Amino acid sequence: MLVQVEIWGKGLEFCYGKALVKLFPNKDLTLLKDSVTLRNELLKKKLKIQKEKFNIDSVNNLLDALLKAKLDSDNPLVQEPEITDEHILMTVGDIFGAGVETTSSVIKWCIAYLLHYPQVKEKIQKEIDQKIGFGRTPVLSDRNQLLYLESTIREVLRIRPVAPLLIPHMAWTDTSIGEYTIPKGTRIYVNLWSIHHDPTQWNEPERFIPERFLDKNKDQLIIPNASYFPFGSGPRVCIGEFLARSELFLFLAWILQRFDLEVPEDGELPSLDGLYGVVFQITPFKLKIKLRKGWREAELSA
Repeated sequence: MLVQVEIWGKGLEFCYGKALVKLFPNKDLTLLKDSVTLRNELLKKKLKIQKEKFNIDSVNNLLDALLKAKLDSDNPLVQEPEITDEHILMTVGDIFGAGVETTSSVIKWCIAYLLHYPQVKEKIQKEIDQKIGFGRTPVLSDRNQLLYLESTIREVLRIRPVAPLLIPHMAWTDTSIGEYTIPKGTRIYVNLWSIHHDPTQWNEPERFIPERFLDKNKDQLIIPNASYFPFGSGPRVCIGEFLARSELFLFLAWILQRFDLEVPEDGELPSLDGLYGVVFQITPFKLKIKLRKGWREAELSA
């Protein structure tokens, strides 16, 4: 039995019964399963190698840190939850799945929208030129100055959310939303795409308008309404949100400080339709990159 709950449009879906989610055989699913199997085998081999050369006095990477935490959790005098090899493998797998592909996908969406809206790109570059210049590279503390870049990133995360259905959740207790009873154990899917494109919550939701995340004076970042949570919300919000926002800001600031992004010679703009999956990816596209005159001159005079 499937119940669609009308919250912010088609906000939540609940699947009841033992058949919570039925995965019908298809090529994409087979490819996903094969890829996960291959990834797990590679990670197990890497973990085995790391265990053999592990030195508690020389922690140099994530696996070392996790192995040290595992040793600490094995100590009966330390009141810490037990950490198993499975925990380590899942953590490292999450780093690859959620910490690399998601950010690179959003950056590609940002570039695609800047090609479609060159006036937005020019406005960001003007802001960088005025606030940062060419004498140094942007740093995280510049986020308070590069407000239009920040608002553009927020708008991309709204109009093309990295995970349109977020990550599945499960109700820990019997509860309810509105008139619907939600039994304990119900798997819950949040339709973020619908929430971010709900015309009752957003003015012209299909339009790309970075200014919607700035106040009327254009000198302060805002969240225009409660229907915006590209990284989820509550206790299960994405733990990588701060890292992802930092990476997006730095990569885009560095790129736009140094380069002009232009449509290729054939004049073909990127498709904004996207490829649906766990991560909402953009169709591969071409662009022309040119070194900016100001940056070239700064490099020559350095």
